[in-house]
Amino acid sequence: MSAEHASDDVLALRALLGAVPDDPTPTAADAYDDARDGAILAAILASSAAHDPAGRPGEVAASAAPGAPATPPAGAGPARATVRHLVPRRSARRRWTTISVAACLLAAVGAVVGPMLGDRAPAYASRPPMLHFQESSPGDLLHEESTPPARDVLLELADAAGARTDVPAGPVQYVESVNWFQTVTGEQGGTEARIEPVRQQTWLQADGAYRSVELRGGGFEPSGRLVLPDETTTDRLVDQLPAGSFGPLAPDLPRDAAELRSTVLAQAGDACPEEVACVGAAFVELAAVEVVPGDLDAAFLTALAADDDVSALGRVTDRLGREGEAVGYVSQRVDGGPTEVSVLIVSPQDGRLLAFEKIRQDDELYPDGPAVVELRVLERSSWVPAIGDRPPG
Repeated sequence: MSAEHASDDVLALRALLGAVPDDPTPTAADAYDDARDGAILAAILASSAAHDPAGRPGEVAASAAPGAPATPPAGAGPARATVRHLVPRRSARRRWTTISVAACLLAAVGAVVGPMLGDRAPAYASRPPMLHFQESSPGDLLHEESTPPARDVLLELADAAGARTDVPAGPVQYVESVNWFQTVTGEQGGTEARIEPVRQQTWLQADGAYRSVELRGGGFEPSGRLVLPDETTTDRLVDQLPAGSFGPLAPDLPRDAAELRSTVLAQAGDACPEEVACVGAAFVELAAVEVVPGDLDAAFLTALAADDDVSALGRVTDRLGREGEAVGYVSQRVDGGPTEVSVLIVSPQDGRLLAFEKIRQDDELYPDGPAVVELRVLERSSWVPAIGDRPPG
């Protein structure tokens, strides 16, 4: 893919995440605006993260400056918080469609920016090392080798999720994750895209108000384990959106697996040619923002179990040292051949989604073999009393 095409994809994704109107007829207000829509995309694409900047020692609310570094040099002093109050272009957002389409566009854009990785400290790997899967590997799927079906494993995981006792719902959903993917920062002076570790914390209120805080930095040990950024010295980007920006999806989603799958595919339309990729992407993106109840986890896992294209990869230790059960599926093809595999890592104890990884085969960009080009590790999710609160522990 050329740099020109990559730019087109970035613009398309930015316009999409800026708003998805119920009435698709374009209006003057729908014209793409760099400062307005780029800022909105930065919040959503980074899926963003973290805690209340007000009243926390060492944090200073500051205006976003074009080209400002996300991570200060060593010894630069206490962390600061750049706070952006964002206004969605429309209050009614069809987030389900956005999730499915964004997942596919990100796959196309990520292939171009992969070689543009910034330098890491000598102790860090330049990109995430491949995890070790006990039964089969993502490379087996990319090379179309025989792999065991994941049906039985997924149904066992679904049973574990269905048997889980969830805590009662509260006012605000809190999710904490660590990610390696493309982030796009949009300001008056233009945009910047890069791939790097991003620690995120998000809050979603019942009325659709949303806050995210992200800390960029850290890296990966040669073993593949994550090294997290130091919260006391790393600047944070805080994005805040008002009530009506997002509607929580989980309460209204079907708990019947077949109906859930149909709902996801109907909303995605032609956005994801690989149907299993749509279901998997919806599962991941929902868990990145909402506290997913056990019966909905079970429905997603059962829906994936019905797809013969999902393979069992076996037990694996994720990048936070947790044991999980891994399944994989081809999420992108070029000229009929697989070029990308997505991996889901699920807790065998309670059926919770632990992590997601995307592995790509591209001989030109990655001559040493398949490479991890995106990942999301879900640290924890919980209900909290108010935006800015964090669960104990």
